[in-house]
Amino acid sequence: MSHIHLRSLLTPSLLTIGLAATFAPSLAHAEDAAAPVAAVRFASLGPDAQRSEINAELMLGHYDGFDDQPLAAHLQAQYMLPSNYGGYLSVSAAKVGDIEAMGNLELGGLTRVRSGDWDIGLRAGLVVPTGTEGGDGLDFLANYLAVLERRPSDLATTIPDFTTLRIAAAPTYRDGPLFLRADIGADVVVAGNDNDADTDALGHLDLGAGYQQGKAAATVEFTTVVSLGSNDDGSLHALTLGGQYDLGSVTGHAAFTIPFETVDLDVFDGAYALSLGVSAPL
Repeated sequence: MSHIHLRSLLTPSLLTIGLAATFAPSLAHAEDAAAPVAAVRFASLGPDAQRSEINAELMLGHYDGFDDQPLAAHLQAQYMLPSNYGGYLSVSAAKVGDIEAMGNLELGGLTRVRSGDWDIGLRAGLVVPTGTEGGDGLDFLANYLAVLERRPSDLATTIPDFTTLRIAAAPTYRDGPLFLRADIGADVVVAGNDNDADTDALGHLDLGAGYQQGKAAATVEFTTVVSLGSNDDGSLHALTLGGQYDLGSVTGHAAFTIPFETVDLDVFDGAYALSLGVSAPL
C-alpha cells in the first residue's frame, strides 16, 4: 500500500496549507484502518500455504505423576512465491529432566489453490531421521512426550530412524471475521525399521475455527491421529483454545491444550500444555 506523504501536498499558498491541516487527520486514520492485519493462524495445525512466515513456540507440558515435565520448542517456516508455490520446514526439540532430544526435520513443498472464499493448501514432504536417539535408544521420548501432548498429528516426526512421506490438504474458509480450517493427511513410512508393527501408516484429521476482531483473534482447534493399519490401536486427540494479537511486525499467540485418547493408556489423565509463540512474515 502506498503511503500518503503530507509534505508533498504542501505549497506556499495558505489555501493549500489549510486544506492539508483539515484533511491530514482523516487521511492518517484511513491509512491506519486499512493497514493489513495478520490472518488467523492455527498453531497446532500443519503448514497451510496461506502466507510466508516463520513461527516459533515454547511449550510447558504437564503429566500427572511425572516428577519432571516436558519443556519444548517448535519452529516452523513456510515461504510462498507469487506463483502460489512454495516450501516449508519444521522441527521440534524438548527436555524432560536430564533428557534432551531433537525431533526429526520435516521439509517439503506447498501449493495453494484459490476459489472464492476458499483457499486450499496442498503439501507433500518428508520427515528425515535427523532426530535424537542417543544412549539406550530412549532419549527421543522427551520430544515424543511433548509432541504427543501439544500436536499429536505430528507423531511421525518423533520416532528415530524412520523416513516418512507426509501428504496433506489444508482447506481454509473465511466469511468476514470467521475463519474455518481443516488439515487432512496421511503419513507413510518409506524407509527405516523393518518391523511392520511399528510402521503402520498414520492418518490425521485436524479442525480449527477462529474469530477475528480487529488485531485480536480467538481460536479453537481439535486434532486427531489414528493408525491406518489393520490393528485397532484407538486414536489420540488434542483440544486447544488459543488467542493471538497482531503487534505489527509480529503476531503473538498463546494456547492451552488438553490431550486425550480413545485407548486406555492413562498417560493423559490430568495432562495439559501451555504454549506461547510469535510469528513474523518472511
